[in-house]
Amino acid sequence: MIGNVRLTALLAAASVCAMATSAYAQDAPEAGDARVAAASEPTGDIVVTARKTAEPLSKVPISVSAFTGEALEQAGIKTPLDLARDTPSLRVSQSLQASDSVQFTLRGQTAGEIQLTIDQPVGIYIDGVNYPRVYGLTAGFFDLERIEVLKGPQGTLYGRNTTGGAVNIVTKGADYDGTHGYIFGEFGNHASRRINGAINTVLVDDKLAFRFAFQNWQRNGYGKSRITGQDLGGDKNQTFLRGSLRWDPTSDLSVELKADWLRVREHGALMTARFYVPVSQTDQQVAIDLGLNPTLASSITAARNAIQNVVTLGNQDLLTSDVQDLSFNNLDHHSVGLTIKYDLSPDLTLKSITGYRYLNDDRQFDLDGTRYNILTYGIDSPGPNYYPHWDLTTDKLFTQELNLSGRLGSSFDFLLGGFYSYEKGDDGSTNNLRAGQVSQIVGSPYTINQTRAVNIISESWALFMQDNWHVTDTLTLTGGIRYSHERKGLTQQNGRFAPSLGNYTCTTNTSAVVTDLTQCAVTRFSSWNGVSWLASASWQVTPDVMVYAKVSKGFKAGGYDTRPIAPPFNPESAQDYELGLKGRFLNGRLRTNLAIYQTEYRNKQEQAIVPLEIIPGSGILVATSLTANAATATIRGIEADFNARLTDNFSIGGSLTYLHGRYGSYTTALNFAGATVDASGEAFADPRWSYSLNAKYVVPMSSGEMRFMADWAWTEGRHPSARQIDTALPAALVDELFRQDVGLLNVRLEYFHKPADLTIALYATNVLNKVYQVAGSTRLGTGGAQVGVTQEPRMFGISFRKGFGGE
Repeated sequence: MIGNVRLTALLAAASVCAMATSAYAQDAPEAGDARVAAASEPTGDIVVTARKTAEPLSKVPISVSAFTGEALEQAGIKTPLDLARDTPSLRVSQSLQASDSVQFTLRGQTAGEIQLTIDQPVGIYIDGVNYPRVYGLTAGFFDLERIEVLKGPQGTLYGRNTTGGAVNIVTKGADYDGTHGYIFGEFGNHASRRINGAINTVLVDDKLAFRFAFQNWQRNGYGKSRITGQDLGGDKNQTFLRGSLRWDPTSDLSVELKADWLRVREHGALMTARFYVPVSQTDQQVAIDLGLNPTLASSITAARNAIQNVVTLGNQDLLTSDVQDLSFNNLDHHSVGLTIKYDLSPDLTLKSITGYRYLNDDRQFDLDGTRYNILTYGIDSPGPNYYPHWDLTTDKLFTQELNLSGRLGSSFDFLLGGFYSYEKGDDGSTNNLRAGQVSQIVGSPYTINQTRAVNIISESWALFMQDNWHVTDTLTLTGGIRYSHERKGLTQQNGRFAPSLGNYTCTTNTSAVVTDLTQCAVTRFSSWNGVSWLASASWQVTPDVMVYAKVSKGFKAGGYDTRPIAPPFNPESAQDYELGLKGRFLNGRLRTNLAIYQTEYRNKQEQAIVPLEIIPGSGILVATSLTANAATATIRGIEADFNARLTDNFSIGGSLTYLHGRYGSYTTALNFAGATVDASGEAFADPRWSYSLNAKYVVPMSSGEMRFMADWAWTEGRHPSARQIDTALPAALVDELFRQDVGLLNVRLEYFHKPADLTIALYATNVLNKVYQVAGSTRLGTGGAQVGVTQEPRMFGISFRKGFGGE
């Protein structure tokens, strides 16, 4: 961690530079002080802080999708997985490495891993605090002020690792509007029980207020294992507490403290085996599990027949799995955020944002989808296969931002700042991948690969600025720049453990045989510097129509893979060109947004499955995933959305996305078998087209109103290239798991009783009950089971919300 002197100098420099310029306060209100009714007024303008200052969404010259808390509730958005339905260019998928985690893909940018050593290209910010890790993000989508999704590189203001964009989540804070709050209950199929609520109270008039919010969500999985009886797939067991304290000791000083606590105890994804490519080590392992002699041809035949029977069951029933190991995902997490805002004068505002986060995530999953002892992630069971187990991931994060904002005269406003973060953790998320007991058949000890990264350190500091020059009342020029320094390091402890011998054979930079995995340790550090910048021009053609042009560049740090001892992968950069239009027409009844962009990447970070090694004496080829850099790539896309109030009671909306990416130069690509091939000119696998439609009809009543809402979201299938798919798989299965188009219909009927401030709703998601899977391969390099991951089927239920005090 850099010393206090260096940190103090960094933040002081930002303050001194900003204080050297006189300015006066910006006239936009604080977004947190405004209760926006955009959910009931689809053409209403939401106040956002996408550029770290409060301004109407229609005046922000970047592509942003924003949702108020009320709109999120009415749309049934309960987790980040639901957020992609109405957000152009955004896809959100469940991580198979941790059920409490999701992975964001924005404008084609995603990370294939959630390791602490690999950064996500989509920055996550909660109440202004950067959350570089995705653990726990399936919880906490309640009692929100709003969510903003910023598309394209956001490196100037949001800094490190935002080459794809940023998701800005703002929770509701305490206010001085008296005592108010709500209680919410939802009950649905699969024994779903979701209870949340909040209460706000004023402790000292206009000086001190407190808000407390909570949520408990229990739900059984929509599938199960026929072997263990455990429910799997979308199960929920979450408890989330959040507190907010607001203190305004003077009219110039405002302090807001927010803290949360999260506990998750869940089971994980529902996976079934869909196809089997014979491979000797798997055949032999299944023979061992069947109690047969794995050296006999008849035993191998019986093993193949047995695993084929499992595949047959997997193809017949996508809601029942044959996994034999108990799955669990246990997360304990807490965080604290402190925001202090001080108006130094009517012209100048100083803001400090401090964040701390701690998490401990332990998990175990059976990854092969079968009832046999082939591949398990995070094994935690005693017996003949026992070996040491530890919590897979622990992480501590501290962040500090200080920024100064204001305006020069009537034509120039600015924001200057400094940022620092320090993160330290341990990651065994690639630990304990078990290839079975095959090595016993050749007389060598049964061994298990173990990989563990400890003392993972990620340290970053930056200086940034972004300024607006209002050339005329209708023309504004914006420029920004950020310098970032990143330092990363880790100690890897990789080896093969032999339980019968109690020793390890190191697979780091030595083949030494040792008695403790720590004796295999290898420590490495690397540093990188990067510059991000932005230049844009916006023209307010009329009071209701704005057009803009923007060029920006983002920087994403390099890092390390924890599985092999490989050289660090390099940083990537993304340069984005964007043209956009934001308009309100027909007296505000129609709102439209359009953006056309092209993003050019250098050293794009890519994930590939590669053979790692053959375990001596067993013939087992172990595969792993590896991050490498593609030379160049280009993504082109279009984003459009609209909202129209056709009558006073009927409104419709929708969105359309087109995305097409292609590698420029990529001569060192890896195919499915791990061979190096030239992928220059190859198209990205991302879906090219997606769209959504939604409608809302309101029936006024003497005591309130009845509301009917429906939405449809369709996404084209992916387009993986031939090098990314095993040629042994049947074409029909490839189309189903890799290329299937998906359209989902959701409906909601609710009644609002105004005198009681009571809302009762009936809802259903995936109304047509489309049961489908996406690919999840657990191959060992030269063969094995192709797994499908079953997605959420139809869900339905009833909810009640009782507000009090005007909330």
